[in-house]
Amino acid sequence: MSNCAIVGARKDRKPYKRCLHCERIDCQVCAAMRKVGLTRAEIHIISLVCLGMSNKRICEVRGISEETAKREVSNACIKTGADDRLNLALWAIHNGLDWRKSA
Repeated sequence: MSNCAIVGARKDRKPYKRCLHCERIDCQVCAAMRKVGLTRAEIHIISLVCLGMSNKRICEVRGISEETAKREVSNACIKTGADDRLNLALWAIHNGLDWRKSA
C-alpha cells in the first residue's frame, strides 16, 4: 500500500505523487515508509509514539480500542525493526518523519 497518491501529471505527462501525510510531491519520507511497508495508520501511530503517548492515549486520540493501538504499535515496530517504542521513535526521526505535523 502506497502512502502517496497520484494526483496529476507533469508537463512531460509523467504522473506525480503527492504525499498523503505531509502534502509534498514525491516525498522522500514516504519513500522510506513505503520501503518498510508502513500504512498511513501506522505512520500516524508512530507520530503519536514520538509525542510520548501511551497506548491508552493513542486509542483516545484515534478512536480505536486499546488492543488495536497495541497491535498497530507492535506492527510498526516489526516493520521498522524497532525493539521498543523508543527505537521506533528514533527510527522515525532518523528517517525524517515530521512527527509534529503528522500527529
